[in-house]
Amino acid sequence: MLLLPDTLVRQGTQVRLPIFARWDFPQTPQRLTAELLYSPNRLRVLGLEANTSDGGLYELALLRDSILSADTAVLAFACTPPPRTIDALLGWLRVEILAGRDTAAWLQPIHLYADSLLFRLSSPRAWLRIEGSPPVEPIPIEGLFRNVPNPFATSTWLEYAVVQPGWVEFRIFTAQGKLLAQERRYHPRAERARLLFQAPSWELASGEYLVLMLTETGAVYSLRMLCAK
Repeated sequence: MLLLPDTLVRQGTQVRLPIFARWDFPQTPQRLTAELLYSPNRLRVLGLEANTSDGGLYELALLRDSILSADTAVLAFACTPPPRTIDALLGWLRVEILAGRDTAAWLQPIHLYADSLLFRLSSPRAWLRIEGSPPVEPIPIEGLFRNVPNPFATSTWLEYAVVQPGWVEFRIFTAQGKLLAQERRYHPRAERARLLFQAPSWELASGEYLVLMLTETGAVYSLRMLCAK
């Protein structure tokens, strides 16, 4: 099993969350992979660190960090070479506590793969209680920065920033210039934000798409994203 304890954290900080592990395999697996769910609206994954203080020779490597919905993301990491048996601290997950209105975030291990064997975990959900008022985050530059994930299949998050209050319009075009989607939203302040682009699978074909972001001041920002199905 994998276990992350409940923790008190402060928003706007970077923390190391301990990951405890317990397993005993008849034979040492060649590869061990774990998956966990977490709340991406308050957490940004920065990386992993293996616990080598007890002479452990394994490494932890991030394999996947994908947003599934507005409040759920999946993280996968590998332990290489995995120990045959362990009942101790496996390592640490490094995260940034993002500013927001929620007072809690969560993480929950769900799967453990030992070579081709799948183990469904019943580990309890770990809660992070968040203290502190939202810090004032400077917005150094306005623009449309990236989409996550990229490439995407049917949905992706557009990450952008505005430097003053006002309306922002997004237009998404196919490579042939056809307007696929359009949305306007109002920002009462300068801030960083994300917009979910989601379309029925039959409306999307593999290839490149163009995103335009237009502001009230007349500024236009563009981003090219790739759909792979």
